Amino acid sequence: MRRVAGPALALVAAVLPSTQSVADVPPLSRDHTLDLRDAYVARDAFSARGSAVSARPSDPADGSGEFFWDPAAPRPGVCGAAVCLHYVTTTSDAPPLAASDGVTPDWVRRNPDVTELALTRMAELGYPGVPSDSGRGDSAQFDVYLADIGRAGLYGYCAPEAPVLGAPGHASSYCVFDNDFAGFPMPADESLRVTAAHELFHAVQFGMDVHEDRWFLESSATRMEEQVADDVDDNRQYLSAGQLGRRTVPLDHAAADLGIYGNWIFFQFLEQRYGVDAIRQIWDRADAGPGRRDDFSIEAVRHFVESRGGTFSSVYAAFVRANLSPHRGYDEGSAYRAAKLDDSVRTGATSLVPA
Repeated sequence: MRRVAGPALALVAAVLPSTQSVADVPPLSRDHTLDLRDAYVARDAFSARGSAVSARPSDPADGSGEFFWDPAAPRPGVCGAAVCLHYVTTTSDAPPLAASDGVTPDWVRRNPDVTELALTRMAELGYPGVPSDSGRGDSAQFDVYLADIGRAGLYGYCAPEAPVLGAPGHASSYCVFDNDFAGFPMPADESLRVTAAHELFHAVQFGMDVHEDRWFLESSATRMEEQVADDVDDNRQYLSAGQLGRRTVPLDHAAADLGIYGNWIFFQFLEQRYGVDAIRQIWDRADAGPGRRDDFSIEAVRHFVESRGGTFSSVYAAFVRANLSPHRGYDEGSAYRAAKLDDSVRTGATSLVPA
């Protein structure tokens, strides 16, 4: 999920009562994609019915979703080779409607351009395309909707919707982006670019293994932002919440905090060590499709490292050392802030504790 965490946290903090902290924001608003994924799995989505658990903005407001368009609002769309962009032209869900060609709003045309570029980059890295939704969005392409979800502090989210025939571990999906990214700290185009990278990679992930571990899904999606929109660098603000800033919190800890975003740096470390397609190879091992390995989470990482002649323990130790001096350990590490070292420790009967 492109989430309240990050620049949007500043937005939420600005509207919270002075006695309420960002940590008090309900987990749903921060992890909406993962919540929708968890609901999809929990509702036996792999039954023969394969029913959806999250209504699209274009669906009737039947209570099964959160963001719906006004049924009376006109609903044009713009389709490219791989993506169809759906929007409305009235109500608060309407995007900016200024059109330099007098026909299609400029912002509307920009959205499919950005999403197509993101999917192209993922294909260049060797990832499979997103699974077909069998025309649920009235188009053969992948569906992206624009809606005023910024009011809930969300940049975007992606919802798994139905199992893929013959591959129950795979799921088709759709995505929703904020209609204008107004009120967020970054320029709208930068917000769109990182949102598209992050959310569309969730769609790719759901087409490989919709059951995967929460930290694995979010950390690798946050790393994908660098692969698609390297110049934006929005994900750096999460580093202090991951192991670069909190060495005692496990790498695969998946609590409802920002650590699952901050640990994208682990995937950067692996890419620097093994090459730009390292994460894709790890996801190949996690793929739950017929005849695939279906490794889970750290198991996929461990097997990848072993395939390259290493051990997980030695690679993880090297990752920890890199975090102690990020300016030497990472390509862009001069911009990363290392955690403060403990001044001293004292030995106890069973552990080391800060003095």
